[in-house]
Amino acid sequence: MNYVHGDFTNLVPKVFEPASLDAVYYIESACHLSNRTEIFVESGRALKKGGKLFTYEWVMTHRFDTKNEEHAKIKKTIEYGNGIENLITVNDVMDSLKAAGFKVLEHGDLQDEAEEWYGDQNVPWYFDMAREWSFESLSAFKLSQFGQRTLQKFLWLVETIGLVPRGAVETEDMLSSGGRALVQGGKDKIFTPMYYILAEKL
Repeated sequence: MNYVHGDFTNLVPKVFEPASLDAVYYIESACHLSNRTEIFVESGRALKKGGKLFTYEWVMTHRFDTKNEEHAKIKKTIEYGNGIENLITVNDVMDSLKAAGFKVLEHGDLQDEAEEWYGDQNVPWYFDMAREWSFESLSAFKLSQFGQRTLQKFLWLVETIGLVPRGAVETEDMLSSGGRALVQGGKDKIFTPMYYILAEKL
């Protein structure tokens, strides 16, 4: 196995030779660029004809209403708290793939599918972040609402006495608000971090 490092908006020929790959995938990374066509075109250039592209996307679902102020606020807070330029819709991603020369073979929201598969036993992806408190592990505690408030107070103390740089509290607040917006977007089903698409280069 070889690891290479490069710009996913400029893959060929700097990172890969033209038509040299059988398959490519994006796992929760394409969301950081609103113009998906730009990166899917690069994948198409690197793929052989008939090569497969798999992407696992953060997107706004078909339930997202651009005219709903609460929906818009959730979207903007997710973007701000997670370093995302512009969260686009499922349809926008599909259009980008088609514009880049791909045929969509299969797609779906694994959040919805998990609910169908597991019913009342389903554990939503935002479960840990939505809990008020948890002491079962350090990571679960940090993700819980109580854990986040505890961290904010601790950071305020160490920032006040100069042990961490100024802005640590503000940064943590940005991340926490982003997390809360993720939970609300997931509960309202206007956002999913679990939309998968399998496509083929034509």
